[in-house]
Amino acid sequence: MPPRLITAAIILGWLTTTGLLVYREVAPRFQAGEPPPFTIPLTAEVSGESVDWHVLQKGERIGEGTTKISLKEGRTFELAARFNIKKLKILVNLGGVHVTGAYRVTEEGRLLHGFAKVKLEEPLPIEIIFDGEVRDSMFHPKLAVMYGGRDMNPYSPKPVPVSESGSVLNPMHLVHRISGLRTGQTWVLPLMDPLRALPSELEDIVPGKTPILNQVIATVTTDDLDWNGDIVPCFKIEYAKPNERPLAATWVRRRDDAVLQQWASYEGIEYTLQRVRQR
Repeated sequence: MPPRLITAAIILGWLTTTGLLVYREVAPRFQAGEPPPFTIPLTAEVSGESVDWHVLQKGERIGEGTTKISLKEGRTFELAARFNIKKLKILVNLGGVHVTGAYRVTEEGRLLHGFAKVKLEEPLPIEIIFDGEVRDSMFHPKLAVMYGGRDMNPYSPKPVPVSESGSVLNPMHLVHRISGLRTGQTWVLPLMDPLRALPSELEDIVPGKTPILNQVIATVTTDDLDWNGDIVPCFKIEYAKPNERPLAATWVRRRDDAVLQQWASYEGIEYTLQRVRQR
């Protein structure tokens, strides 16, 4: 199987789920006792209603998806996403792309389980399935690369430690609302590079060598977003490495904290997820 397809599928899973492809906890690590500068109100999003999204690339709609937050047993929450993309170019031309993902967290945002699957129809019918759960303060990942009904996965990922107290949730995830924002806020957000999380056996498919975990600075400003033909006052959270251009952004409607748009760029590939107006 061409390594470029594996690389493209990994990038796609990272982009379209904005963090659902969990390899290790990448939660903000605030100082002891210091609360995060934002709130993600999970309890308010468990009505069972899903949020629809358009997937855009260079202004063209290339797919659609839905996200949903559900209350599970033991006061845990599942954040799930499903996206279908007709055509996309990431290193190679991809067609018939289907991405599903979910992760389960506690009410405080502590990670319990993560799952993601990327299915490609063209140029080759392959599936990449990632699954893992937290046991004894360690995240135990599993990876399957399915081609022709066979698992072509060349390695077994090793368990990695996760924080007992940190929250996996951050504004770059496909959450529905973000509260507590104000102009001028800044904070540090660790950001995982999924390609650099691969083990040494697959280093030949990784372009260059950079750290697995980078820190980006989140900065809150205000912006008027053109959303479904209306100009909407929003908070805009930009994420950038020091002295570099932003690599992602989140627009949050000021009047009700609803997330209206996510934008991200990775390995030269840009995409936009725009919330669909509910009827």
